[in-house]
Amino acid sequence: MYEARRIHGTITMIAPNEAVKMSPETALRTTLAEYHLVLVDMGEFDRIVSASEMCTYAHTVNIDELDNVHDLAPVRVVVTLMNTDANAVRGAILNLTTRQAGVVSPVSRRGRVQSVFICDYAENVRRILKVIEQMDLQPDTVSRVVRLKNRKLDDIQQAVDSAAGKWVDLGFDKGTNSIVLSGAEQDVQRVNDVINTLDVEVPEEK
Repeated sequence: MYEARRIHGTITMIAPNEAVKMSPETALRTTLAEYHLVLVDMGEFDRIVSASEMCTYAHTVNIDELDNVHDLAPVRVVVTLMNTDANAVRGAILNLTTRQAGVVSPVSRRGRVQSVFICDYAENVRRILKVIEQMDLQPDTVSRVVRLKNRKLDDIQQAVDSAAGKWVDLGFDKGTNSIVLSGAEQDVQRVNDVINTLDVEVPEEK
């Protein structure tokens, strides 16, 4: 396919004996993409719109349905994260989306950001999902028991809770005046350092 107004004189076209096996739909979508246009399903008829508008017309699909969608069809998906902060994921994958067309937005539920909304060509969404899968792997967890020497649990529990946040699970044993930490090793070490800073002898008031 070519733009006749830009070609003059005698034209010679050279190709293999067998034509490239490409469906009419693929040929159309590929050509449109070169001009930053996209074919969208409008029900009985399809419509050609600017790629910057693809998210307005894209269909929302489940991740399992992506394999049945044409590579250059615009789609929307929502990815639920188990181990990674959605804002961090957005920052990492934003430049992987189609320029001036793809969209990535973190989704907050009940005050916690744990999902990512993605809109782009189906083939690009599939590539992005593979990257997210690698980023959202469960980190190796460790457990550590920290026994307080100078302070009581009640004195520092609130501060330890704040330091642990959602990254480290805490267990408190008042019988032994100990705190159990479980989580990624670097996060456990960080909270352990906070506990050591807090577990100092408090001088008696005179």
